[in-house]
Amino acid sequence: MIENYFQGIGYYSQSIPLAFDRRFVRYFVYVGIIGLLLGLVLVGGVGYTGWDAYQDIYTKWGQSEGILSKAGLMMKEILPLFLMLLIAFVMYKNIVLIVSGPILSFLSAKVDQSVTGRAEDLSGSIPRQIQRTIRFSIWSSLREILFTLLCLPLNFIPGIGSIAATILIFAIQSYYAGANYMDFILERRGFGAKEGIALIRSNKVFVTGIGSGFILLLMIPFLGFILAPTAAVIAATLGFIQKIKE
Repeated sequence: MIENYFQGIGYYSQSIPLAFDRRFVRYFVYVGIIGLLLGLVLVGGVGYTGWDAYQDIYTKWGQSEGILSKAGLMMKEILPLFLMLLIAFVMYKNIVLIVSGPILSFLSAKVDQSVTGRAEDLSGSIPRQIQRTIRFSIWSSLREILFTLLCLPLNFIPGIGSIAATILIFAIQSYYAGANYMDFILERRGFGAKEGIALIRSNKVFVTGIGSGFILLLMIPFLGFILAPTAAVIAATLGFIQKIKE
């Protein structure tokens, strides 16, 4: 199980160099510009507001005494702030997917062709791909937000509670990110929505590894916005070809 997870992350050692390959670099540039612009809006807007709120909450947390006082602060201020940041983060990931979807689909097809020799005409599939990306993004984002919120009460458990919540939230975010980027090649290979979800679930540890690479790249200031989406779709495409359908 752990091996499958690290195999998923390991595909970024191939995908990052390929993002700069002359055959694919133009897709990287287009998606990178979109990702950076949307990321700057997120950081400049929601991030700035969230930072001011965080500083105020941090001061109040230090002044609070007793578990009931801290629990009240968490419910009234920390939870709404976390929910706002979570929704903004999920929206960012999915808006990048939707806006960049046609480019990412072409990139996935080009990587597929370079590895397997499969040549496909995608000109007529763009509207269908956009519709599927929107539906899949809605499906994944709602579950991502729900399961992330269910992890928050773990923070009240003394000692390991915060650590467990952080690990689970990272795993949830990673799984759905990996699933979103894996869906480009699944749609092109003829997997329907239900079949695609079933395949993703049967390879959930590997898919989580793919998504973890995306999340970790996204944490790099500014460069993450540019590189993460392109590297993720290449890693997911290679992973499907070389691991899932080996």
